[in-house]
Amino acid sequence: MTIWIPDISERSGPRYLAISDAIGDAIEAGELSPQEKLPTHRELAYQLGVTVGTITRAYKEAERQGHLVGEVGRGTFVRGGNLPENQFAVIHRQETGVIDMSLNFPPDCGRTAQFAQTLKNLSRSNTLHSLLDYHPAAGTTHHRQAGAEWMSTGDWKADPEEVLVTTGGQHAISSALMALTKPGDTLLCEEFTYPVTKVLAQELGLKLHGLAMDDKGLLPEALASACQTDSAKVLYCMPSFHNPTGIYMPEERRQEICDVAVRYGLTIIDDDVFGHLHPAPAPPLASMIPDNACYVVSTKNLAPGLRIGFLRVPKHILAAAETAIRTTCWMAPPFMAEVVTRWIEDGTADQLIKEQYTEANYRQKIAEAHLGRHGYRAPNHGAYHFWLPLPEPWREDRFLALARERGVALIGSDTFAAPRTPLAHAVRVCLGCTHDRSRVDQGLEIISQILDEPPRDSLTVV
Repeated sequence: MTIWIPDISERSGPRYLAISDAIGDAIEAGELSPQEKLPTHRELAYQLGVTVGTITRAYKEAERQGHLVGEVGRGTFVRGGNLPENQFAVIHRQETGVIDMSLNFPPDCGRTAQFAQTLKNLSRSNTLHSLLDYHPAAGTTHHRQAGAEWMSTGDWKADPEEVLVTTGGQHAISSALMALTKPGDTLLCEEFTYPVTKVLAQELGLKLHGLAMDDKGLLPEALASACQTDSAKVLYCMPSFHNPTGIYMPEERRQEICDVAVRYGLTIIDDDVFGHLHPAPAPPLASMIPDNACYVVSTKNLAPGLRIGFLRVPKHILAAAETAIRTTCWMAPPFMAEVVTRWIEDGTADQLIKEQYTEANYRQKIAEAHLGRHGYRAPNHGAYHFWLPLPEPWREDRFLALARERGVALIGSDTFAAPRTPLAHAVRVCLGCTHDRSRVDQGLEIISQILDEPPRDSLTVV
């Protein structure tokens, strides 16, 4: 990681503009090169004695001026050279030989062939024209019914009237937050959380409060303590396949979390985008406390490019959530919603999930073969990511840099840390983004080799 630190001592005006201008001047002077990675928001804020929010505004301004490009989960880079303009550089990394283990979505286990067949069927449908028109912001009754079926589990059946169609899981989360919060509110979350939620909280003017976890997930006593000392009314959490740690919260702990929520009048946003990959899923929080919980599922495990999500909300915030969808995108794409609906109804979705589960377990066994001597044990479910704590004396930044140098892209704990969460010195390893099993095997071998080596300190002469 670059150690470039701007000098803004003689620059006037708002600090974020001074930092942004310093970035532009450094690029022009050749001090910053194309593709060079800038310090993290937290690191630069510490070095300059400003808030993390100031650095975020500075980087955004520099992006607006065309100097930088941000990649969710990877960092902020100087624009130029062969650096891709989009956030997710999967194709580019494959072309340059980088083994991408940084992005969390499953490989193609037959989805392309299924999609081609569905397109063929749709092309012969006499209702194709209707999919090109405007639809209700909440989605059509047909699509909402499919969403309710997709999120129902065990004895719990979602009510289609409480289900909204969204443009992916991220849009479902943002719509729920818009319906439940106002600027200045506190949003509770796990101490390590989905990075996009950190950005959403900032954009919506929310104060993010991270809560302690153990090996079963969010601690009920930490949640209760936060409710006693704070005015927070919303909790965002990931009980199933927590991102990034991979923890799967047992049913007993889920009930304890729900009990706290009811006691303090808290509404929970249960993000369950990976939940279908468990062979015997635990009940969603919304099934336990339907009046106090929203529930998010998506098609990420079927095909992330479909960008369809389903949001179940209590009836008393249904209108507000629908308004949030209408305000942000008017409606989810009806064509994609129709593809997903057909897959749910004809069993394609279930078949693809079975294939994903089998593939995930196979890859987890590869990971255990390479990292078993470092303490890693493959879980008995279909997760495509896992959390790898780094042994002493490894530091996260040094490990990430060396892995990148040897051709493996990973993401460290700092990307997921809620404000004031201590650095964990751990990395998230994703097994699905790289489609070729042999490349997964190669990447895991590189990670294992690095762990076998002691980190080398560099000598700085001052």
